[in-house]
Amino acid sequence: MLDDFQLYKSSVLLRELSISCMKKYDHKEFTLDSPPEPGISVANERRYGITDGVLAAKNGYRVPEQVKEPDSGHEISPEEAFTLTGGSTDPGTVGKGGVDSHGNQIPRGGCKGQALKKLGYTPTGVPGNPQFVQDLSLSSFQESMKHPEVKDALSKWAACMSKSGYTYKAEPFSASNDPRFSTPEAGELEKSVAVADVSCKNSSGLIVAWQGVESAIQRDLIRKNQRKLEPIKHQRDITVRAIESQWK
Repeated sequence: MLDDFQLYKSSVLLRELSISCMKKYDHKEFTLDSPPEPGISVANERRYGITDGVLAAKNGYRVPEQVKEPDSGHEISPEEAFTLTGGSTDPGTVGKGGVDSHGNQIPRGGCKGQALKKLGYTPTGVPGNPQFVQDLSLSSFQESMKHPEVKDALSKWAACMSKSGYTYKAEPFSASNDPRFSTPEAGELEKSVAVADVSCKNSSGLIVAWQGVESAIQRDLIRKNQRKLEPIKHQRDITVRAIESQWK
């Protein structure tokens, strides 16, 4: 799977390449809004819930706000849309292209299609079949929660939380899903619970146990689905190389 940072980089480059292409076709003032930067610091940071004590004390269970530049306010005209997409009105289809009002021959897929090709994507912007990989990822996660080793670690986590003064079920996200934490901003109680949550995850060995169990499940899924995964990995590798070669 492409992680959040690879997806962010690909979005930035897609924007830059698309704008550059649009200018070649006489759309000198054309622009697109910048994508927001990921709100986490590492991929899969919160797969097993909050694990950063510093962020817990500062934000409770809230993910740090994504950084996004102000919107440009630029509305795409029909003529610009034709050049950008090649005439497509559906995100899942590729525009046929054709001659624009300036007499320019717009290629199939338009400027966005050209940008996607440079990044190694398919014409519709889908690298391989990521949904299949996401389904496997969800399957391994759900199976891991049923494993005795994970259940035992969760029981230890719940006991630790109780000693800290907070009673929650031995379930992965029982603390973070506390309805008291549905307020617009994190209060002191939420921050205190989140800090205790991280501390108890560490003392119970929950994250180490859970990651070990799920990694074993995923390795087994990879072996069983190798034929389906190989072409997806191949397409992903092309995309990553394209991103790295363009990203400076």
